[in-house]
Amino acid sequence: MHHGGAAVHRRRGGVGSADGAAVSVRLWLPGERPPSWNTYYRGGHWRKRSAEAQRVHELVYWTTRVQLGCEIEPFARPVRITVTAYVKGRPLDASNIPAKLYEDGLRRAGLLVDDSPTYVASVTTQSRLATDEQPPGVEIIIEEAEEAE
Repeated sequence: MHHGGAAVHRRRGGVGSADGAAVSVRLWLPGERPPSWNTYYRGGHWRKRSAEAQRVHELVYWTTRVQLGCEIEPFARPVRITVTAYVKGRPLDASNIPAKLYEDGLRRAGLLVDDSPTYVASVTTQSRLATDEQPPGVEIIIEEAEEAE
């Protein structure tokens, strides 16, 4: 079951440690239904698009603060980000999930130094049907990428 709070999974230590540690972080945004890229392509007014982007950035920022606390160190190495939307009814097309909005929220929250290829190796989106065991929401997993990626 994926709902619940954030989790920090340590492999070989912790973020920013001297031993070259690797870590993964999981954030859960309960009830969040991502906007669709189709909304942006339809040519909605720039203020509405900007307001939606701001809403997502703030949601990720405050969720990070609540679930991980205020003392957050950014990932020092490149990461892989996976954004999974759990939705009621028909799942979204995975390519319509605007992961960039969530990525920018992670940067604003202090988990990413930058969203350039130096710090973000890959971003993957997935769409799944919500169930009684897995309620609607968005799961974001950030994992340090392997050196060879």
